[in-house]
Amino acid sequence: MTLYNLVYLSSNIFNLYITKNFYELFLEHNKEKCRRTILAYILYFIATSSTYLLFEIPLLNLFVNIICFFIISLCYEGSITKKIFTTLSMYGYSFVIEILSLMILGVLIIKPAEKFEYDEFFAHFVSKTLSIIIIFILKNTLIKKSRLNLPVPVLLGFTTIPVATIIMELIILGNTRTTQTVSILSTLILLFINIVFFILFDSMAKLYEQKYENRIAVQERDYYYNNCIMMQKATDEVKDIYHDIENHLSVLHEFIKNKNNDKATDYIETITSITKEKFTAYSMTGNIVIDSIINYKLRNCSDNIQISVDNNVPPDLSMEIYDLSAILTNLLDNAIYAVKNFDGEKIIDIQIKYQKTLLLISVSNTYNGVLKYENNKIVTTKENAEFHGRGLRNVEKAIEKYDGLLTIEHDDKYFKAKVLLYMK
Repeated sequence: MTLYNLVYLSSNIFNLYITKNFYELFLEHNKEKCRRTILAYILYFIATSSTYLLFEIPLLNLFVNIICFFIISLCYEGSITKKIFTTLSMYGYSFVIEILSLMILGVLIIKPAEKFEYDEFFAHFVSKTLSIIIIFILKNTLIKKSRLNLPVPVLLGFTTIPVATIIMELIILGNTRTTQTVSILSTLILLFINIVFFILFDSMAKLYEQKYENRIAVQERDYYYNNCIMMQKATDEVKDIYHDIENHLSVLHEFIKNKNNDKATDYIETITSITKEKFTAYSMTGNIVIDSIINYKLRNCSDNIQISVDNNVPPDLSMEIYDLSAILTNLLDNAIYAVKNFDGEKIIDIQIKYQKTLLLISVSNTYNGVLKYENNKIVTTKENAEFHGRGLRNVEKAIEKYDGLLTIEHDDKYFKAKVLLYMK
């Protein structure tokens, strides 16, 4: 194997990293297909490397690359149309960067159907470095896939180091006493430096994102805790009313005994309005968390909403209150919001069943038939999506702890979210 072939293979390894980042701009990674994804990337490396080194015919390279790119796309989540688009975009992107690098270096002489003897190893280094820089710009500026904002010095450092390695390589190659062996070895070393740097940067970006997610989680935990406090307070108010029921009956007895029917009627209406204003008992299972959340969330629903609740759960469940609150409050918030913005028949149906070690939570509602999907997942249609688009994601995060399952069913009128949890 020549030194040039070694440079090509090294740059092709780097191309795996570039391809991975490019696909993640448009398609959602499927964790269940992790092993299949790794095999697809290995196949890509072997097929493209063998074709290039053995045949060196551009049209054959094009065909093999497109086929391999499409195989890789099958390991990600997304429609077939989007996968084809991403495949063609990936090849077009790689082709344009490669041509740009060759033009810069003045070695662009290609005959598509003939063997192409190209040993400008520095062009591989330049093209791969430019590729990852441009993908980084797309990932962090043009395509706002993440709300994560990295510090400006970090972003500047990211672009400075790759550019600096290109300048260093140009200086080395510009020295007339530099041998070809030294040039190729320096290219390999600088390429390796870039690979390590990009991987470290990716890891650092994930740490920043994790820190951001943790901060949001703390805020949400405080929110759920405050909600539970408010719900418990509302429940206590109702208990006070029931506690005073004997006194209320005594007053009514005196009114009726003295034949003050008008005063008795007024008093009954007053008690009824106060009770209804403070609390309507939709759920009375004895489970404080479930009862408090359902009764609190539904108490402000208007009279024109048909609400049915069918719960059968024990007073205590072997799961964290925070997780149960996150699941139930988010599902109810989504249902209430959808029904309030629907002009037709307003219906909310809640069912919570516990049997042996299984807990089933089902919340269905009518809605306007409009849903927004991104990467095969439902996202919020509310304004300020940054603050409102976390409902179902929080539900999924909570059920992961219990090896649970979230299923969504919907047609043009009804939307149903079902959660299945395995209790220990």
